[in-house]
Amino acid sequence: MEFKVIRIHEGDGQHPNTEYVFLQALTDENLKNLSFHLHSPHDAFIDFPSLPDVEVKKGDFVILYTGLGRYLRATINTGEPLHKVYLEQPTCLWTNLGLSPQQLCLSALEGVLV
Repeated sequence: MEFKVIRIHEGDGQHPNTEYVFLQALTDENLKNLSFHLHSPHDAFIDFPSLPDVEVKKGDFVILYTGLGRYLRATINTGEPLHKVYLEQPTCLWTNLGLSPQQLCLSALEGVLV
């Protein structure tokens, strides 16, 4: 699975769903096969293995929110599919840990995505 990173949005430090990563899928795959990590300055990874069992097609858009929520399939204003996915974290992550959005890493079970 490969993604194009469209936008990484830093949160306000108080509301976890203000932190998100906006992506476009470059290949077909199931989100369950994606492992999302925050890469810290000390090479530690925080893993989020709870992504939903959802098929994403090439060209679909995905928003990964830090906070709590339920998966939702919608469309963007041009009609393309949008998958809203939540990492189920009760607090902001990279904002509160002092990490920059550029330290985010997406990796598949079989290798690097972005």
